[in-house]
Amino acid sequence: EAARRGGGGPLVEPQWDRSKILIDHVLQVVKQAPCRVRVRWAALLHDVGKPATALVDPGGNKLSFHRHEFIGAEQVPEILGQYGYEPDFCREVATLVLRSGRVREVDQFNDQGLRRLLGLLGPLFDDLVHLYRADCTTRRPHGQRAHQA
Repeated sequence: EAARRGGGGPLVEPQWDRSKILIDHVLQVVKQAPCRVRVRWAALLHDVGKPATALVDPGGNKLSFHRHEFIGAEQVPEILGQYGYEPDFCREVATLVLRSGRVREVDQFNDQGLRRLLGLLGPLFDDLVHLYRADCTTRRPHGQRAHQA
């Protein structure tokens, strides 16, 4: 309910495009992700922080999720720990969730920034690129082109 309140104003019932409904989007991302356990878990959890960060603008027309990657990454170890995953695996999935929004900016990186990202991610870099591509669930051609890392 709080996620639908715009700036403390009255409760709004925005009419969102079906492709923007979170569970539908997440299931599509999982379906599009490569069949590797780490990437599939990252796909399932990449937007887990959105409900906690959802804000509707005062006009009720725009939904934002500021810092949802950070909140989601913090939740990953507890979620995966309940299924018996090792701490290292949980950290890897949390890193993918945390960095899931960074790939779209790669074309704006200079060489030093790209080297820093590769150094940060190491063997997770390919998984992050695959997660980013899977996260493209738009049907709009210009949106699909923008997701080609």
